[in-house]
Amino acid sequence: MQGITEIRHKDGRVVYRVRFRDGKTNASETFRNIETATYFRDLVKQFGGTAARNILDSRENPDDTDTLTLGGIHQSYLEHAASYATPGTIARYRNMAASYIFPKIPPQTPIRALTRESIENYVTWLRAKPSRYGTSLKPRTIKRIVAFLSTLFNYQIEIGNLESNPARGIRIPNDAIPTQPVFLTPQQVEKIADNCGYYGVLVRFLYATGLRFGEATALTPADVNVKTRTITVSKAWKQGEKSSDFYLGSPKTDTSTRTVLVSKSVIALLKPLLVEDAPFLFHPKTRPDRPLRNKTFRNCAWKQAVENMDPRPRIHDLRHSHVSRLIQAGIPLPVIQKRVGHKDIQTTINVYGHITPKDARAAADVFG
Repeated sequence: MQGITEIRHKDGRVVYRVRFRDGKTNASETFRNIETATYFRDLVKQFGGTAARNILDSRENPDDTDTLTLGGIHQSYLEHAASYATPGTIARYRNMAASYIFPKIPPQTPIRALTRESIENYVTWLRAKPSRYGTSLKPRTIKRIVAFLSTLFNYQIEIGNLESNPARGIRIPNDAIPTQPVFLTPQQVEKIADNCGYYGVLVRFLYATGLRFGEATALTPADVNVKTRTITVSKAWKQGEKSSDFYLGSPKTDTSTRTVLVSKSVIALLKPLLVEDAPFLFHPKTRPDRPLRNKTFRNCAWKQAVENMDPRPRIHDLRHSHVSRLIQAGIPLPVIQKRVGHKDIQTTINVYGHITPKDARAAADVFG
């Protein structure tokens, strides 16, 4: 059998030897039966010699805490996280493991088998793995996956089952071209809104307020104060355990709960919606009793409205464009931060701290 040498002793005993590389040295292990030898050989191929030996040790010492498996610590962490995380977050953790972790590192893998080298090999596998769209996984996606894996190990350290984290400090190459926001002009927004027909009012509202889609579609008539011209943002749609399940929860961050002052034109835009007998301001055209979902809006209006644009904007680019226009108008960043509900001003600077072509020319002219 490939990779396994059968050895017959003079007394008639038969053993099976597996030769392999353990680091920079040649090594071998000998077994009394072909099944164990085959099992060990396959472990070496998948995890390397050191990890394979660790797995074998864990099998021979079933009472050792190292017999904890990856699937076991994953489930343990989910049960722990369920005490504070949303159902949607727990569902994403399950999907992440099922789609990106367990196909390469089986859930029955003992955690003792996972060395820094095996995690680095896993990252190499992730870089070569195609996404559901047929393209390579983005570095930020790989970073999130490895960070989650690291979180699983950290939790085991916290509760005393591990002493070290093999996923800690793993470097993720950042060789992808980042997706840049599309900053729309007022004229482009109007054209998109016109092309969206019935849903044009939502397009104009998102651009004029900078609200996130999940915040805007959670608004009720009671959240609009016509007299003070304010919008109260206190809730947002959250994804449940299934991709089709949604529920109302708090906005993205603590600072996302806010009161947004709007212009007279926005109030005029909303007034027709306030007299409707509907639970939410924005709803599907034929189902006023239901909230509007991102997928419905995107498929029924947005995709067709922007299909001829290059670059093609996303719905969230209305929020980017709102902030961009405020920056161009000279509005201080702390004011913008509070208006859009960023947790800290560094987020505002990182995402929107760009300069307009006019600013670039002014900067160049400083030096004559």
